[in-house]
Amino acid sequence: MYYMMQAVKREYHQALATKPVLAQLFDESIDPLGKAAMMKPLVVLDGSPDGVFANHRRNLDAYISEARQKMYSIREELER
Repeated sequence: MYYMMQAVKREYHQALATKPVLAQLFDESIDPLGKAAMMKPLVVLDGSPDGVFANHRRNLDAYISEARQKMYSIREELER
């Protein structure tokens, strides 16, 4: 998804030039996808959300959800 969003940003370069909010939304969606892709924990744990041990699935979901919300905003902006 990280590389796909970079390619879509390149595809819509003309729209990005006229709508700077789109460029910001693309950057804000690409960044969390890159962070999610680079997560390489030494040990993957499925601890409780309020526990001492990190819950890898929830940590990953935070980045993916953030990117998904920005993608929805991009779609709405492009439909205008």
